[in-house]
Amino acid sequence: MRITCAAMTLAFVSSSPAIAGYRCVDDHGRVVAPEKCGGAASSSASSKKRAPPTESLAAIPTPAAATTTPKETNKPTETKWFLRRNFEDLGSFAEPNALADSAGAELSWLRDGVKSNQTWAAQGLIGVRFLRSEFPNYPYYVSSQTLGLYAQFDRTSNSNPLLKSKNTDDLTLGLVHETALDTAQATHYFRAKGEIVSDFEGRTKNWNAALEYQPYGNPSQDVPNTIFSYLGTPLPFGNNFFLTISPKLKAEYRGSLDGSEDPIFFKHEQAFRTGPTVTASLDGAKFANVPLFFQRMHIAATYGYLYDWVSGRDYRLLDASITENLDAANLFGLTFSYRRGQLETTGANVDIFKISLSGKFGEDAK
Repeated sequence: MRITCAAMTLAFVSSSPAIAGYRCVDDHGRVVAPEKCGGAASSSASSKKRAPPTESLAAIPTPAAATTTPKETNKPTETKWFLRRNFEDLGSFAEPNALADSAGAELSWLRDGVKSNQTWAAQGLIGVRFLRSEFPNYPYYVSSQTLGLYAQFDRTSNSNPLLKSKNTDDLTLGLVHETALDTAQATHYFRAKGEIVSDFEGRTKNWNAALEYQPYGNPSQDVPNTIFSYLGTPLPFGNNFFLTISPKLKAEYRGSLDGSEDPIFFKHEQAFRTGPTVTASLDGAKFANVPLFFQRMHIAATYGYLYDWVSGRDYRLLDASITENLDAANLFGLTFSYRRGQLETTGANVDIFKISLSGKFGEDAK
């Protein structure tokens, strides 16, 4: 996989026959299907843009119009529910990734006749956003604040008692608050989370308080861009795909509960960890000349690193998946996934390959 630099990307946008001219994007520069753009663009800063090469560009808002027209404020809060594979698959509670650009929660079953073993596995995140406040979209201002609840489940169960050590039994309940700051041609999310981790029988393992920072770029052809403009936003990758590089910085404090014996508390009853996470994803372009098989494809690879300042240990986790959506609404898919490293919740080692049926909902957060 190659990553195209900013200067080369701009040249590629104008030269690619499949996406010549302006792209259909949402508030944060993320590509949406052309039919979702509607008619001519309005002067609102939150409106979507659409200007194919055959259309006049006169309707595209100028930088002055885009920065002086406030968003609608005091809108009634509408509860939104989401189902995804994990936080990287969701993106954010304020602006979740589209269904077509997500893997979804997984459910799989395996029977091994040689070892007389049946394996059930489920992994996913279900969340609800019940409060969101929006503010005028002027530069250097907080543009929104979001509050939500979530439950993250990660379960692998083997029927053979000799394989009990390979089981995973984590259920995480959490509260999340996101603050969005619009500046430097990007939306910068500052996220605070509080969590309780238990098993599926209700035995608590640990509690966690975490802070995260994650940028979503909004590159423009009208004003100068910054390095943030190209992070977390789709960029052309050949004629059939868009590549998105999404970095995240994290700091967390995790404390043991009920004498937890999880590996993360091997020598200490607490852990203070910091580190980056980077997700690279490829999503099929939603254009008529792109084969449907590619349009419905989503490929993602996440690598996370955390250093524990209490124990001096480090933790690494590779999480990769390939999903082919099975329906036009992108609600169901077939997912091939692989995880190797230490789980963030407990520090337990995993090395798992799965073929799963995946499901998701909650695309539109507007």
